[in-house]
Order: sequence, then C-alpha cells, then structure tokens
Amino acid sequence: MIRQNGFSISREQLVYNCKSLKDKGSKSLDVIIGRLRSKIGDDSKNPEHIHSVRGIGYKLVG
Repeated sequence: MIRQNGFSISREQLVYNCKSLKDKGSKSLDVIIGRLRSKIGDDSKNPEHIHSVRGIGYKLVG
C-alpha cells in the first residue's frame, strides 16, 4: 500500500503480496487492516489514512 500511495490496491493484490494470507475471500485481510488502523490511530468510521474502496480494496492516503 505504501508503494501505491494515493491509489487503490485490490484485495487480490494485497493477499498475493502477503505471505501469511492464502484466501482472497477471507476476512483475515479485514482484520489486519482494522489492526493497522488502530495502531496508527485511524478511525474506521472516519478514516484519514486507510480508506476502503468498495468493490476494489483499500487506498492509503497521506
């Protein structure tokens, strides 16, 4: 996500590049994103840094 700063990255790309994840349909990615948000102090209801892009994946801003 850091390399794609400002651009959306698909769930499939994130799963493919993460060695600990195997299934793109799994909710494990959502849990990991939630933990990242809490560590950087980003609110999931009003995100400043990690935005969910419906139907695509996620976008890192900032």
